[in-house]
Amino acid sequence: MEKLDALNTNRDVILKIENVDLTYDNNKDTKALDDFSMEIYNGEILGLVGESGCGKTTLGRAVIGLEEIDSGKISFMGNDIKYKDKKAIKKLRQNVQMIFQDPFLSLDPTMTVANVIKEPLLYLRKEMKGKERDLRLKEVMKHINMDEKFLNRKSGNLSGGQRQRVGIGRALAIEPKLIICDEPVSALDVSVQASILNLLKELQKELNLTMIFISHDLSVVNYLADRICVMLKGKICEIGNKKDIFENSKHPYTRYLLESIPKINLDEEEVIEDVEEIEYFSIGCPFRSRCKYATEICKKDFPEKSEEDGHIWYCYNSDDMK
Repeated sequence: MEKLDALNTNRDVILKIENVDLTYDNNKDTKALDDFSMEIYNGEILGLVGESGCGKTTLGRAVIGLEEIDSGKISFMGNDIKYKDKKAIKKLRQNVQMIFQDPFLSLDPTMTVANVIKEPLLYLRKEMKGKERDLRLKEVMKHINMDEKFLNRKSGNLSGGQRQRVGIGRALAIEPKLIICDEPVSALDVSVQASILNLLKELQKELNLTMIFISHDLSVVNYLADRICVMLKGKICEIGNKKDIFENSKHPYTRYLLESIPKINLDEEEVIEDVEEIEYFSIGCPFRSRCKYATEICKKDFPEKSEEDGHIWYCYNSDDMK
């Protein structure tokens, strides 16, 4: 696999997704990913947002080789992902790792912290022997800001925040170039979430990591991400830097998500939140049933791409939103 050093600047593409379709066997009528195309740049954090079931996690699993795509192409550092080639997938995972949503489910509670972090080294870095592995364990513990005394503790005896730090350490152990963060703070207490987000931000700068950060929480993504991609029903609605998304959004669904962020009415002391589910359509714009700007063409065809200074959106009626 080509080394990352061949990528010269932070605007170089490290991951390219081209016209990807993915449909689960139990629901052939609904595509988890529908003609999905996107590029991820070296060294950036891309926030992937959208409602539950929009395809965020499916995309992450396809990138790491856990879900095989039906058609299209995903290439990492210039090499196409070959899902049926076990050696190629193993090589891919030497550079792409995942942090899972729930640290209470993703870690074996009977394993020590040392064994959890060591596991990917034993499988993916077999050339690394005893003393070198032990040194790497200590380096990882420094990266995740945990004392070495935790190495001999079982993960089942740790708090949620500590477990997620261990999960981050497991992903870091083999020194990957790309990390997929699948809602890594949603299962944690609010008081712990900030420390994990700050840790991820520090690691991204310190190690020049590229991250895909999957979340349904726009406020979290706004804090962490450099760019944001808004998804709905397996399709992209809009991609742009976070200023474009929050201050100059071009798609009605993006506006819908922004307006749906819970707001507190101080006079009535109640939380106002719109969580109404969106109907699925296999053709046309998937948001049209809820969109006040929708016209007849929105029922027939998915919009062509519009772009302005790297800000991309797919909407026929974005000019009407001004």
